Amino acid sequence: MFYKDSLFVLPIFFFGFWNGFACTPFYDNTMYMLYNVFFTALPVCWYGVFDFQHTKRKFLSDPSLYKLGLKNLAFNRVTVFRWYFYAIWQSYVIFYLSFYSLDKSVGKTDK
Repeated sequence: MFYKDSLFVLPIFFFGFWNGFACTPFYDNTMYMLYNVFFTALPVCWYGVFDFQHTKRKFLSDPSLYKLGLKNLAFNRVTVFRWYFYAIWQSYVIFYLSFYSLDKSVGKTDK
């Protein structure tokens, strides 16, 4: 969730430095409305329905399958900061790729 939200908000933050925080929108209004539906609700539903490695009986009968979570091997501070760094870097790339690709085609008139 932090990665997804950072990837959405940080390009707006970078754009604020570029335009002097003049309240100019960076995304289209439909992107704001549909963002949480497509990137929050649907992936969780997809994961909940289609991702299963073992049957329920196997999970109940073999407690060693839970060791990964109990020892914080899959989710710890290093993992959180690594994904946050990825979000910062990727949002920076998203901002500059979108800004420079649209800079040459929108609002320019040849005289």
